[in-house]
Amino acid sequence: QKTHFFQNMSHELRTPLNSVIGFSSAMEEETFGPLGDDHYREYVGAVQDSGMHLLNLVNDILDISKIEAGEMEFEDKDVNVHDIFQASAKIVANRADRGEITMDMEISENSPQLRGDSLRLKKILLNLLTNAIKFTPPKCQIRVSASVDASNAMEWQIIDTGVGIPAKDLRRIMLPFEQV
Repeated sequence: QKTHFFQNMSHELRTPLNSVIGFSSAMEEETFGPLGDDHYREYVGAVQDSGMHLLNLVNDILDISKIEAGEMEFEDKDVNVHDIFQASAKIVANRADRGEITMDMEISENSPQLRGDSLRLKKILLNLLTNAIKFTPPKCQIRVSASVDASNAMEWQIIDTGVGIPAKDLRRIMLPFEQV
């Protein structure tokens, strides 16, 4: 019952959000000509960021409802870590450029394969990169790396110079829809 409601609501919300995101993207890229005043570019970027944020929230709500109902399906296959990192970096590149932030990627093309769900892994990485960009001051750098440690476990690092998370709030950020 609850899952059906969330699925219907997510469809009803996604349709207009996709239009907002698509139109703002066309404006940001000045597909049909220049916007003019720089304030318009700033506003279009804000509209696009807000639309993407809302769409991500809708998707997260739907995912959580599927997980709670035991209906979430995960892929279990070999994943090319280098490809996931490159694709994710490409998605957030414009946002990083707008914030005058450089991303230093330290992922070898010969990185070992990882077993998992590539879509979910990419979503995790995109969330981490988006937050790093959001909280990193202009003209700073984000370092992104993937490596295998001595116990053969894969370690992903996203290191930024943002404000960080106070130790007392670290537990809260692992809860759904929590912010600090």
